[in-house]
Amino acid sequence: MSQLAQELEAVRNIVVGYVTFSGVAEPTLASNLGQAIELVKSVLGLPVAVLTNSSLMPKENVRYELGQTDVVVAKVDAPNEELFRQINRPKIKCTLNEIL
Repeated sequence: MSQLAQELEAVRNIVVGYVTFSGVAEPTLASNLGQAIELVKSVLGLPVAVLTNSSLMPKENVRYELGQTDVVVAKVDAPNEELFRQINRPKIKCTLNEIL
């Protein structure tokens, strides 16, 4: 977290509307996502958004951490279970219906 705090201090004066967690990997896989959200809000005082593929939404701790944000963009990448498994490769045992 200290590296993130340093990075946030370096960009403190840049005018933005939101800080968004997204990227190459699923942001809810980060075990320290909640801490990062808190740090962004405390250092920058900006709203936080998270873009998620929803594959970890069945986990209570993930829902709690996302509840700390101002915006959650939760998408579903597949119309059926087979494609959901191929595209998202969920790290926990869950079904598309549980996410929906």
